[in-house]
Amino acid sequence: MDMLHAMRTFARVVECGSFAAAANALDISAAQVSRIVAELENQLQTRLLHRTTRRLRMSEAGERFLERARQIMLLTEEAVGEARGAHLTPRGRLRLHCPHGLGLLLMPLVAGYNALCPEVVIELTLSQRNPDPLAEGHDVVITVDGALPDSQLIAVPLGNIFSIPCAAPAYLEAHGVPERPEDLHSHRCLRMAYPMYEGDWVFPQGVD
Repeated sequence: MDMLHAMRTFARVVECGSFAAAANALDISAAQVSRIVAELENQLQTRLLHRTTRRLRMSEAGERFLERARQIMLLTEEAVGEARGAHLTPRGRLRLHCPHGLGLLLMPLVAGYNALCPEVVIELTLSQRNPDPLAEGHDVVITVDGALPDSQLIAVPLGNIFSIPCAAPAYLEAHGVPERPEDLHSHRCLRMAYPMYEGDWVFPQGVD
């Protein structure tokens, strides 16, 4: 049975003083109200109402149950209202992850968001690896390769990132200047430890 619905029906019967009045207020038949209360008493294995031909009187168990039921109904209404208004007033904890290199760019945006939504507590973690958002509890993960560990996750492109190969003048003087991209294979290169950089060097078309 729908316990919350049964609680509301029982409370309305008590407030209205009769099954007929409660049925009118709930826009259902008196027979339905009687059946719901009877099923509730059967579920609880106790009598909540003493019925006579003229009036209803709550039992001691009914009085205790009504008090608890009203508390539960109030908490339910507050929970529903809070959930419906969550998009209007963001609050709670936001767990965000991004690579180290983007951390400095992200910090002003995080500060700006926190100023607009002061009730949101932001937890920011920085690392070069791609975490599993579901397994590690991240709400938002920013990556530079867009790989998704789960097809049900949603990816939104934020922009493009380009790397620039560079070298110190002393290194070029000692080892020579590479003239073609394939020359880099014979040089002592430092590459970012990130999945998208684990393969071959990739240059835009037209780079000689």
